Amino acid sequence: MTNLNKTSKGITNFINAPQVEVNRHDGAATEFINDHNNKHLANLKKLTIPTSAKGNENWKHTNLNPIANTDFHHYSGSINTKTLTEEDLKKHIPTDDTWERLVFIDGNYQADLSILFNNRTDGITFRTISPTISVGKHIGSSYGNKPDVFTEINSAFLNDGVFIQNQNGQSSKVTQIVHISTNPCPPTALHPRTIILAEPGSESTILECHISLTDTTHLTNNVTEIILNENSHVTYYQLLNQNPESYQINSTHVFQKQNSTFESVSIAKGSSILRNEMKIQLAGEQSECSLKGLYFTSGSEHIDNHIIIDHSAPKAKSEIFYKGILDDKSKAVFSGGVLVRKNAQKTVAKQTDKNLLLSKGARINTKPMLEIYADDVECAHGATAGSIASEALFYMQSRGIGIEMARKLLINGFANQIIENIQLESVKKYVNYNWLPN
Repeated sequence: MTNLNKTSKGITNFINAPQVEVNRHDGAATEFINDHNNKHLANLKKLTIPTSAKGNENWKHTNLNPIANTDFHHYSGSINTKTLTEEDLKKHIPTDDTWERLVFIDGNYQADLSILFNNRTDGITFRTISPTISVGKHIGSSYGNKPDVFTEINSAFLNDGVFIQNQNGQSSKVTQIVHISTNPCPPTALHPRTIILAEPGSESTILECHISLTDTTHLTNNVTEIILNENSHVTYYQLLNQNPESYQINSTHVFQKQNSTFESVSIAKGSSILRNEMKIQLAGEQSECSLKGLYFTSGSEHIDNHIIIDHSAPKAKSEIFYKGILDDKSKAVFSGGVLVRKNAQKTVAKQTDKNLLLSKGARINTKPMLEIYADDVECAHGATAGSIASEALFYMQSRGIGIEMARKLLINGFANQIIENIQLESVKKYVNYNWLPN
């Protein structure tokens, strides 16, 4: 069980850890970022790292002691990108010549590895956070004034990030955001921030990738904010692929207005500790969200999927459908919470979590939850966990398929129900080739 005193010390570690001097773009931006960071550092002193102590259901099965008791360096300096080429990128991420791409290495934007098309007419604009004071008003707008502790830590050490605004009409282009950790001075903590603003009537497709090019310990504390205005549509793909010694806290905050639609597919491989949070507020009537997820764990990895959907307006719809594939002595947690407020009549909400355990040592804690205060709703939830059926293996062997090939086919078939929701062929091929047995 996590010791509260130790985790409180962990906050001190974050506050007092050394920081590399940051090169700001201009004086005004420097002042804005410094004021912003100092405000949230002050807030941080009032908080503690969550514990797995009895009564803390949100963190019951995830012990954060390894993170809390590490003296991280909050790295924000420059990186020599000459050692990282376009060919290097293609080895680690899905790519497509038709996509625009923004690359951040250790939290810093890399123009030479990014691809931005000229003469755009679709209304999408890109800005980095640090030189643009006007972006400041959007920071935190997806979750209000009650952020969780890791979002607060991200805000306290915010250096740079990306702001994407789709101002009008539909866009057929895909925007890829790539965050790469090279861990130049271990142990390091990175705090990427992405803000996506979908204006009324717009349509956007975003692919966010997190990878590490090191086998050493580091922390990625990522925050993504997505604000959907009226009649907008966002398709959001997320690939989390850090090394087995890493820690990642991934927080996605989504705020939806009337008639907006949010579709998400999250594919994640386990780190030493990976907490993948997604918090959705359906604040507009007839808004909809569909969340699909596939997670893999092996060795002693630990992944914790924590989803909260807040139905605060009538006639909204939500769907959660996640699958996990667990091997060796790895552990996974799934917590899917749906809150239906009193005025959210005509709500439709469904959630499902299914898990395939490939070894006797693998463990899954799954907890789908419904909290309903309205009386005219359609809500359902379910969860399953099991191993590969011996009957299926026997049947395939009786048809001349070897035991190993039969296992591969059954695993791939289990995962395909999520993968088939990926509409980007490059991403689908990448996941099938790199993460599934071949």
